[in-house]
Amino acid sequence: MTGLPLRCCARVARAASDGRTEYDAGSLFIAGNALELVGTGMSREEAYRVVQRNAHTAWNIAGGDFRANLEADGDVTSRLSAAELADCFSTALHQENLGVIWDRLGI
Repeated sequence: MTGLPLRCCARVARAASDGRTEYDAGSLFIAGNALELVGTGMSREEAYRVVQRNAHTAWNIAGGDFRANLEADGDVTSRLSAAELADCFSTALHQENLGVIWDRLGI
């Protein structure tokens, strides 16, 4: 998945420049969803394709919803339960070490 963050940032920047800032939140969870699918035995390439297909649909439609796309995708729901998919959208991992970071920065 080399280059994934850069592509995500480029899409978010383009969407934001068009006034569509609702896309940044979904972009944060792309890698986690792909990794979760890989954990079920799906190949890395297939997981990337499935997640990107749903992300691109969300990005290219006004009011698109990445999470809702995944929840409606049979390739995803055949491998992940609703609870497992919800866990992919948890911000806990991203917030886990914020206290340490703030302490180091003196904030």
